[in-house]
Amino acid sequence: MANSKQNSNEQNVDVLYQKLGEQWFAFSIVDEEVFMTSISEETLQEIRTEGYNPSPRNYEAT
Repeated sequence: MANSKQNSNEQNVDVLYQKLGEQWFAFSIVDEEVFMTSISEETLQEIRTEGYNPSPRNYEAT
């Protein structure tokens, strides 16, 4: 039987995907705390399959 209780701490948050050097990272802010993790190529492909398309961009410092 599946557990019908939902974790009350679950929430949807925006995620920034950024390539730094040769590695991809995911950044997010939850309750004023910043979270960051590296992303494997396999996970990146899954993200792209779900309709998101993180792509590296060049930004100039201003």
